[in-house]
Amino acid sequence: MKLALEVAEKFNVILPTQMPKVENGQERPPAPEGKTYYFDWYDKCKRVFYQDLYDKLICSACPMSEGVDEFIRLNDIPCGVFPGALYHLRMNHICGMVTYGDWTTQHLHDAITKKGGEGALAAFQAKEKALKANPQPKV
Repeated sequence: MKLALEVAEKFNVILPTQMPKVENGQERPPAPEGKTYYFDWYDKCKRVFYQDLYDKLICSACPMSEGVDEFIRLNDIPCGVFPGALYHLRMNHICGMVTYGDWTTQHLHDAITKKGGEGALAAFQAKEKALKANPQPKV
């Protein structure tokens, strides 16, 4: 409880126990000026956290990725072509279809070009180069 009180104080969060009671189906009133409801604050923090993780994956530059919202929802790599669940990448700059699937790098590049065009491939390769220069632990 001490941590919750510290969060409430530091971030101007209204804890669930302090939120106004509303009937089922009714919306709660907006939070007072300069304050935020706990679950709104939590969802925002969660999104920032997952966005940061997603941005450190090659998937974030791939047109076949289902995006950060699916990354958050699944808590898995949101690949639109991997057959099954992909829980992490071996290295954040190498596509799971190459390391876990049966694609070659050329097959991947052809699929990216087909889906998003030459610009998508150039963006993917630029992201790949940047991530390779600054590798991250498994995500």
